[in-house]
Amino acid sequence: MKHLFVNYELAKKAKHAGFDEPCLAMYHSALDKQGHEIIMLVREAKDVYQEKYHGQVCSAPLYHQLVDWFRNKYCLYIEVHCCNTKRPDNNWQGEINRLNDKKFGHFGYKNCYEALTKALEESFKFI
Repeated sequence: MKHLFVNYELAKKAKHAGFDEPCLAMYHSALDKQGHEIIMLVREAKDVYQEKYHGQVCSAPLYHQLVDWFRNKYCLYIEVHCCNTKRPDNNWQGEINRLNDKKFGHFGYKNCYEALTKALEESFKFI
């Protein structure tokens, strides 16, 4: 089920952009004994977890939550399409539109999540 959540980098960008909706999980950032950062996807209440572990936490939105947030807050419409190409891979396209004004469109992605991640990353440029 991890693939349904945006990655940690997108979650941090969303947090800094003002995303504050309730999420099913969160990311916890901590350092291991060698000082390397470890990112964990945790499904415990954010306030309880933050109090218990005193670590960096960040809400982990589902892909559709972030797509809805961009649409509702900024009128950015994010779409992902499977293109009918003769190649079996790299046939997914991500698109961002704002009231019939195309802001971003690119294809050549291996799967829908890769295309959606790129479209979401680009969406932060338009807010």
